[in-house]
Amino acid sequence: MTLILENLMLPERGRVEVKLSFEIKVTAEEARKKVRRWLHENVTMFVGADDTPTLVVGEKPKWRVIASFTFPTAGRLGDVGTAYVDAESGEMLTDPETLKAEIERRLETEIKPKLPKDTRHVPRELPPDYLVNLNPPPSLLIKDDEQS
Repeated sequence: MTLILENLMLPERGRVEVKLSFEIKVTAEEARKKVRRWLHENVTMFVGADDTPTLVVGEKPKWRVIASFTFPTAGRLGDVGTAYVDAESGEMLTDPETLKAEIERRLETEIKPKLPKDTRHVPRELPPDYLVNLNPPPSLLIKDDEQS
């Protein structure tokens, strides 16, 4: 787990002593899943929260979850936003509308130019070998005169 101390005034040199006390009630994984679910429901399935969140300690502890865009044929193309989740209550601290607007802006300006231009590799029809034959074999067919 990575820990970032926010708003901590440090001297340029000398001894630094930090005493912290807080309770983590929401795990990094729970925070990541919460953000990932929100992204999939409100943005797109191509934007996910795949990295381990970072614990940021300031007024209160919160998980920083990075949202990244991944395209099936191109892989991970970049980070598009940051969400914060309260480490004590599990509440999403980032305003959803602001986050969605930031992600959409970054998708348009930073990610869209990186997307593959050639889509010829995407099949339009399945080859016959991939089609399922739902007809039963002739040996299983019962003829009307055999039933009596």
